[in-house]
Amino acid sequence: MTGTAHDRVRRVLAAAGPAGVAPGELPSLAGLDDRASRRAVHRLIEAGLVRRDGRRGRIYATDAAGIAAREGGLAVTDCGPGVPEADNGLRLADLDQALAPLPAPHRALTRLLVCTVIARRHLRQARPSGWLAGIAAGPTGTGKTLIAHAVCQVTGTDPAAAVRLTGAESDRSLWGRRAQQPGGAWALVPAGALGLPFLVLDELDKCPPALRQAVCRLLHGEARVPAESTVLDIAPAVYATLNGPPADSVHEAYQRRAVTLDTAPLGLDRAALACAARTVLAPGHLPRLPVGHLAPPATALPADALAVMQATLDLCLTPAGHALVNLRGLELAALGYAAAAGTGDLAAAADAALADYLECAFTTGATDSARLDRHASRPPEPAPQTAPADSHADKIAAIGVAGTLRRQAARLTRDLAEAVRDAPAGWQDEAGGVIDQLRELQGELQRARSRAAVEEIGPDTIKALEHAEALASQARARAASGAARDAAAWTAEAMAAERDRRAQLQAAGQPAAIEGPPAAHHPPPDPYEVLARYRRSTISCGQPPAPAVPGSLFPLQPAWSVPASTQPPRRQQARPPAPAGPPVTAMLLAAAAQRATAPARDTTVMDTLRKLTQQRADAGLPPPTDREIAALYSHP
Repeated sequence: MTGTAHDRVRRVLAAAGPAGVAPGELPSLAGLDDRASRRAVHRLIEAGLVRRDGRRGRIYATDAAGIAAREGGLAVTDCGPGVPEADNGLRLADLDQALAPLPAPHRALTRLLVCTVIARRHLRQARPSGWLAGIAAGPTGTGKTLIAHAVCQVTGTDPAAAVRLTGAESDRSLWGRRAQQPGGAWALVPAGALGLPFLVLDELDKCPPALRQAVCRLLHGEARVPAESTVLDIAPAVYATLNGPPADSVHEAYQRRAVTLDTAPLGLDRAALACAARTVLAPGHLPRLPVGHLAPPATALPADALAVMQATLDLCLTPAGHALVNLRGLELAALGYAAAAGTGDLAAAADAALADYLECAFTTGATDSARLDRHASRPPEPAPQTAPADSHADKIAAIGVAGTLRRQAARLTRDLAEAVRDAPAGWQDEAGGVIDQLRELQGELQRARSRAAVEEIGPDTIKALEHAEALASQARARAASGAARDAAAWTAEAMAAERDRRAQLQAAGQPAAIEGPPAAHHPPPDPYEVLARYRRSTISCGQPPAPAVPGSLFPLQPAWSVPASTQPPRRQQARPPAPAGPPVTAMLLAAAAQRATAPARDTTVMDTLRKLTQQRADAGLPPPTDREIAALYSHP
């Protein structure tokens, strides 16, 4: 039996403390096979360094084991057992170079998480609350889990232990379980996840509701949590991924303590992102930072650096963004930046942390683009000769303007593609050229990090945006005009057919059949009920109604919602005769003229009248009356 196996088992047991380790868990924690683990435990028991509860009970380190570990230099770290790492000289600049293939928001969130891991490793005892968490929301394949694996590689965390599929976890696997201690007392045994430097809650939105509160509590930012007469040490920086909007799965109290990245509005090229992911996650590409050696130079930022950070947030954020910012978490992340950079410059570290936070905030719409535009357009303030060309405020403003233009380009790209979907080939060719130009400009804006670069790209981007918006407006107006012409033509055709039917019935001596008397077993159709049934059919068969809040699970109920029953009443009260008004033909012509000049409502009313006429013909009933036709066009 080698000394290495003994050392690994001693580290694991020393890290477990009074809780001990189950025999089945020890081999995986120590990185040994079952036989080597059993032999090491047997030898350590003989040496008096380990004890066991019975033949198959839990295994504990004795006081002698802790003394021997300290004398032998086998200190147990928060990252768990393993060989003490050496300072390899890699720093944040090496990480920036390795992350270059990724989009700017992904790079920003990765740096924030890595620096939070470093600061939390060294400062969580001195600063036990206010730690920053990370949240990434967006569709599948947009790089959310890529960020998690990148942080694991940089911080030396095992992805198999750190990346947890939340729907498969339980409160015991994430927080701990109660176990009986020597002497018969029961105590809370912390879960192994709480000892990791980094923890990923993957697909948090698919977590069962009964477990969600326990899972989201990890996002609270506390490093010490009281539980069952003990205090749990929460070592990991926590990162959660969602496939839907954060508001649907994470309470605002937890969002306020996190930095959020929304990948949905970025318009990412998934094929290019997949290629970048293969490059970044290739073995040996990302630097392994010596987290244990990167101690922050201070436990708090200077007052002037904190004041600049607060003033910049006041400038850049909207009221909603102010409600969600975690200034104390940003301060702690900035201390991690100072440690990772290796320079000890706290002011520069605060600027870097703030720039990365705003890069992520731009994706969620938490920034005030108007104020950023005004700030960016101001002439730069005079600075000393030794100062860089761009001031801190200009850099922040440039990043804000670039993010705003990038979001507008992504939105107009989608709108233009939708508007010309059914347009002629000439329109689609022109729109395709504009869309390609917008995507190219989005890439340039994503790489722009200075005011000069944004001022160079900005005019071309604004021209492309105006061209795209004008083209989309023309395509929508053309579609609306065509729909209005179709509606007017069919209305005239329907009215001509109705006049012919009435003339034929009049000539045949059947004036009573003009109004369509009902059959003995069918109640007379009520136009209001017909229209209500039409509206219900468009809800159930067409597109869902727009939600009250973008991304909300609770859609806005229309004011004209009706009961679910679609059967007409068996007995209907006769409605009073309608007051005298303009003739039906005049009403229809006025409606058609209004639709030809205003943005036309969709043509579903026309389709409904066709369906109603066909259904009544199949049932042996006469076509719709003037009153029914007028109701379809005039009812709100």
